[in-house]
Amino acid sequence: MTETSTVMQAGSALQGTQLHGMIAQGSNVSGLAMHGFKFSGATKNGSALSNVRVVNGELLAEQGQTTLSGSDFYDAHLLAEWWNTGVTPTATATVEYKVTAVQAETSYDPTNTGSTYLYTLEQNVDDASDWQPACPLDADSRRVAIPLVATWDQQGNRVASNDLFTLGCTTGVLAKCYRWGYRPWVTSYGDLVSAHWTCTRLARADYCGNGTSHTHDGTEINLWDNLPSAPSVSATRAGSWAGT
Repeated sequence: MTETSTVMQAGSALQGTQLHGMIAQGSNVSGLAMHGFKFSGATKNGSALSNVRVVNGELLAEQGQTTLSGSDFYDAHLLAEWWNTGVTPTATATVEYKVTAVQAETSYDPTNTGSTYLYTLEQNVDDASDWQPACPLDADSRRVAIPLVATWDQQGNRVASNDLFTLGCTTGVLAKCYRWGYRPWVTSYGDLVSAHWTCTRLARADYCGNGTSHTHDGTEINLWDNLPSAPSVSATRAGSWAGT
């Protein structure tokens, strides 16, 4: 019999309508949706970053002969693509962001697979050097985002990409599902890539699988799955992952 694991984290098992959770600011993104952040075009202190990548919830890159990781990304500048595929031709805009803080993610780890990183971002609104927070305040009163491999299109489909990655604000379901234990890079508890994607549908009540949400922000839900159970974890926040 397959074990069933149940995730219950006080204050976090709440539905939401937003996928990325990123705030759309400025006329150049009016009517557009976040597509993803570019691996190319990143800089720090005016110098290019190469081989930008996401590994286990952390941004890595090279600058010259130095590998950047963790808090090294403070003050890095990243480019993101916003789009609208509902018009012909597809409307796009490139938007600049900068990392204003980096901190370890230690409070949400029901699979006990190690801390990852949270990135505070600001957007250069309309390229006018008007830097504004990119993420709304979350339940912990922080404006932070979590990096994920792949992107999600306007229909909510997960799309593998060699050009783009995701930084999902913790108010959006991409990050919420990661925090509920569905870390796509973890291989010890079944297919968490598919489970994370499925969770994003559930968390938005995207019943038809077409990207349309049928819920309200903050609607409480009961999470369960049929993945192999993770070990019991003692955390600073109330939570458990128990086999039944």
